[in-house]
This record gives sequence, structure tokens and C-alpha cells, in this order.
Amino acid sequence: MNLNVFYKSVKEVLKVFNFKGSLPYVILIIGIICYIVGLGDFLDISLTIRYTINQVLIGLGNLFVVGVLIGFMTSYLQDKQIYRKVIEEIMYTEDFLNKRSDIENIWKITSKSLFNSKFPEISNDLLELINKYYFPQNRNSYYKDFTITIKLTWDPDQKHIITKSNYAFNLISYCKEEIKLPLKSWNNYQSDDSGKYDKISNFTFNGKKLTDDELEKYKIEEKECDNNILLTSYEIPISGSNKYQISYERNRKHIFDEDTDTCYRANYIVNGLTVNLFYPDNIEAKLICRGTLEDFINVGSSKGQMVYKYDGFILPRQGYVIVLKKIE
Repeated sequence: MNLNVFYKSVKEVLKVFNFKGSLPYVILIIGIICYIVGLGDFLDISLTIRYTINQVLIGLGNLFVVGVLIGFMTSYLQDKQIYRKVIEEIMYTEDFLNKRSDIENIWKITSKSLFNSKFPEISNDLLELINKYYFPQNRNSYYKDFTITIKLTWDPDQKHIITKSNYAFNLISYCKEEIKLPLKSWNNYQSDDSGKYDKISNFTFNGKKLTDDELEKYKIEEKECDNNILLTSYEIPISGSNKYQISYERNRKHIFDEDTDTCYRANYIVNGLTVNLFYPDNIEAKLICRGTLEDFINVGSSKGQMVYKYDGFILPRQGYVIVLKKIE
């Protein structure tokens, strides 16, 4: 072959592939040529010298061809790991997961992996329960930095107890559209007591205070349930922000012996709750957790005062019960 023609051919190849990219192919071709020459009978020289040269050429062919093949395999495995890593990074992005229609199944599989597939006989039911009651799928807001201050005083007749409760918290909303904030109270009345009352007042959100007449319009229910329980429900519409500073008062009077506790049960998720109770010297008080995952912490109780704090999340239908006992 004319050397000029060979040079032009190689030059054309290198135009298509850069030198680094084409080098393995050049080495592979050289290796194949070494095989062909080493295994063929192309050299017109003595048998001994030709045998030696053929062995050298076959050895070089093995080196070049095997080296290129190992290089290709190494490159393939590296590329495979890179592609796999890229695909995994894409699969775990929030945008990609949000577009999946089987995200619930993915969550169940990963959750089982977290607890090493323990309790297979109940794991599916357990995950269904967590998904239904613990994840805020149908809720667009939560409470933050919730503080409840309760003051108990005796009526002059020493029979009725007067409870004044102040509630203050931040409501964090997912959207600015209208939210109907639910307020509910349950009262246990065992007798027809003309002196009793239970009233919510001074409702304020982001500095706007509702009058008693406005608040009364949002009362949706007041009924007697089983076991002489009086249920009072409000739904107060608020809108226009992602964060609301809310406070209100609840004033209640009832016969102490007929309802000897004060309690709270969350409607939304609560992130952090502080309870501050003031009570007369002749009353004993004890706070009991209501289904919470951790205990409330006593952060400064003294005679006539109880201060408890819960750092963490209180889920819907969880809360506390404060049991009261009169000291005779």
C-alpha cells in the first residue's frame, strides 16, 4: 500500500474521531495486524528468525487486543455506574416523584425497607393507618407555637368552678384561599344547672377582632349528645395569608363535681404546645397525655400553678387531659 494513501486514510479517520477517542481502535487494528502477520507466512526469512518474530507479533497482538477489550469493558462498567447514578438522582427528585401515579406503593416499599420488613402479617395494615391518619393529605394547615393559659377560680357558692382559658397560636396555611377554622367544645352536664355557661369570645386573627355578634353567626352546632355531653361547634372563615396569628378566650362555669377535668384535643397538627394552668390551693391537678408519642415536660410548676410543654408534633385527635380533684 502506498504510504501517502495510508497516511491520508488515517488522517480522515482522525478527523471523524478525536485522537483520544480513536486511539483504542488504532491499537485494536494494530493488534489484529500483528495476529495476521504473526500467524501468516509473509516473511521471506529463515525459519528460526521467522518463528521468533511471529511469536513476538502474536504476543503484541494479545497485548493490544486484550488490552483494548479490557479497556472497553472497564469503560462500559464505569458508564453503567454513571448512568445508574444519574437515573437514581432523577428518580428521587421531588418533581419526578410528584408526577408518579404509584407514589403510595413506592412509599410502602421504602417504608418496609426502613423497618426491615418486620411484622409482615400487620405491616400493610400499619402503613394504611399511618397513611390515612398521620399524613396531612386532606389538610392544608397546621398550628405552630400553641399556648393555652387556663385560670380556675371558685364561684362564691364553692360549688361551681369558673374556667377562663386563653388560646394563642400561629396557623400556617398551605394556600391563601379561605379556611374554615373549627372550634369545638364538649361539656359534661349531669344536671339541669341554670348557672352554667360556656362561651367563646375575643376571637382575633392577624389583629382583626370579631364582635360577639359576628362570632355567633359562625356557630354551626349546639346540641346535646349521648351521656349528657353538650357539643358546641364554630367554623370561622379566614383567608388572604399563609400565616395567621390567632387568639381567643373560652369562659366556662359549671358544677365542679359533675366535670372534674379540662382537656384539649387537636383538630390539626400542632407543632409545639405549652400549657399553663393556675388553680386554687384546695384543688389538685395532674396532666395526662392523650395519645401523644412523647410525654409533656414539666417546665416550672409550683404551688397553685402547673406549666407543661410539648416539643414536637401533636397529631389530630391527640392532646392532653388535666384531671382535677378537690381537697376536702
